[in-house]
Amino acid sequence: MEITNLQQYKNYLDSYYSSSQYFYDIDDALDGAYTALDNGLKNLPTGKKPAVCLDIDETMISEYDLMKANDYGFPYDWLLIAWQKTDFPALEAVLDFYDYCLVNKVYIFVISSRTTNYQDTVSLLLENAGYTNTSNIYLKNENDKRTTEQFKTDTRLKLIASGYDILVNIGDQVGDLNGAADYQCKLPNPFYE
Repeated sequence: MEITNLQQYKNYLDSYYSSSQYFYDIDDALDGAYTALDNGLKNLPTGKKPAVCLDIDETMISEYDLMKANDYGFPYDWLLIAWQKTDFPALEAVLDFYDYCLVNKVYIFVISSRTTNYQDTVSLLLENAGYTNTSNIYLKNENDKRTTEQFKTDTRLKLIASGYDILVNIGDQVGDLNGAADYQCKLPNPFYE
C-alpha cells in the first residue's frame, strides 16, 4: 500500500475541489443514474411504484467547508457538530437529479445513518438546501445495533416489499449502495472513504 504524505493529500483535496473536477466527476457518475431512471420508468413492472433512494452527507449536501475548516480532521465531536447544522449547501447536480425525479413522479426516499433524534434538523437542513419534499426520510434509531450498511439495505428491502421498484440508489460510500436497487450510483468522496 502506497502511503501519501498527509499535507500533500490535503493539498490534493483543496485542488480537486477548487478546480471543479470533483463536480465534473459527480456529473459523470450521475449520467448513469439518469439513464437508469429513464429506462426503469419505461420498463416499470405493472403495479410497482418507481422510487429513488438517496444518502445525505456528501450525496445530497456538501460538508466541504466544515471539513476544510477542521483541516480535514475529524474531531471527537464531529458528528455532533455536523448533525446539528442546518446550512450545508446542496450538491447541485444531485439537487437537479432530485428535481428531475419529482417532475417524473418518482418517489424519493432519503436513507441516512443520522439518528432519529435529529429528524427535525435533517428536514430543515434538506429544505434549506433546496430539497422541497422531505416527507420520506428514514433515519437510524439511536439504539439500533445494525451497521449503517445493514440499516440502509434493510430499509430498501422494506420499501421493495411494500411495492416500490427502487430504480436508482445514490450514495458516496460503498455501504450506502450494497444491494436492493436496480442501479447503484457511487458518487466520488475523497474526503473520508
